[in-house]
Amino acid sequence: MAKRKKKAEPAPPPHGPNQRAKELNHIACQKELPELSENELAYVNGIRWTLRRYQRHEICANQARAEQRLWQIAYLQGGWKK
Repeated sequence: MAKRKKKAEPAPPPHGPNQRAKELNHIACQKELPELSENELAYVNGIRWTLRRYQRHEICANQARAEQRLWQIAYLQGGWKK
């Protein structure tokens, strides 16, 4: 019986929304914030809040990663609209 070959997953687009979320994660680690939209600023502040809680040992690394994913999902779905 012949083995099936796994189909290669396509690479994510280099300028997609996930790429922007990665850039915002990097911005969240910096002291100075550039000019950001309201939605992006809410995401960056959420990531900073999660990082602070992790650094204070209030949450473990797994919980910090889970919260980061939740922030990213909300950002990508256009969350925090008033």
